[in-house]
Amino acid sequence: MDSKSRLSIPASLRSTLAARGSAREVLMGPGHNNRPCLIAYDKGEALRMRDRFQAKHGMDTSNDVYDENAELAGYMEEISIDEAGRFVLNPLLRSYGDLGNHVWFIAGFNYFELWDPWTFLAQPNLKPQHRKAILLNLEARGLPLERPA
Repeated sequence: MDSKSRLSIPASLRSTLAARGSAREVLMGPGHNNRPCLIAYDKGEALRMRDRFQAKHGMDTSNDVYDENAELAGYMEEISIDEAGRFVLNPLLRSYGDLGNHVWFIAGFNYFELWDPWTFLAQPNLKPQHRKAILLNLEARGLPLERPA
């Protein structure tokens, strides 16, 4: 992340967003299930999530449904992506993800997450392939394997 809180989306994720028709914007918010990261969806996926949520819960206004809705969508923000694949991470989102100057992107089929690399590495039950990938990435970038002081 640069001094203006700009990040560049990795080229592989940019091409996926472009193929899905969302090369210029994503919806981003706190990680789900108290994961200390940010999560981002293209608008199409966000609409599909909304439709699945409504099909599952209908008009239910119970506290559990309200809490689930708030966790999934309540703090999402629309983020514009410039032509170079960069976006500005505002202070609130940066705080939600507890992100410093280095950010680790990890993708799922319909989302991507932004992590502080050392927080990601410290997750309990981290899969060996994830541990190996992030350690190699830190080493390739000349970053320490332990969180800097």
